[in-house]
Amino acid sequence: MNTHVMSDTDTEVQAHRSRWRELSRNLTQREILYFISGSPNGIRESKIKSYIHEVFKFSVNGSIEPHLKKLESDGFLTKESTRSGATIWHANHPLVIDMIQKELEEMKHHETALHDLHGYLISMYTD
Repeated sequence: MNTHVMSDTDTEVQAHRSRWRELSRNLTQREILYFISGSPNGIRESKIKSYIHEVFKFSVNGSIEPHLKKLESDGFLTKESTRSGATIWHANHPLVIDMIQKELEEMKHHETALHDLHGYLISMYTD
């Protein structure tokens, strides 16, 4: 019978792993958000599709809409329609800044874990 109780360190590690998995899962949304955030005047939806096609090297064929809707419902984006009917997306920059700060913290933790693993593998499997 295993009576192992997670220490604070184990709990902390699990929390970081969960947050890192969440960040990894939302790669397409983050790429969209970063792209839109770089333009203070917003970005047309057609340009977002072209950008994502370039980043991921596949045709999105309209599949960015669920990502845009999710980012909008989470408060990261707002949508504007022009007189000609084009859709322009704008970033909520304060929320994006906060999200990026949290992501940077997780990346630092993940980098440390990767360095530890790399050191372990080197010590175990190289001469």
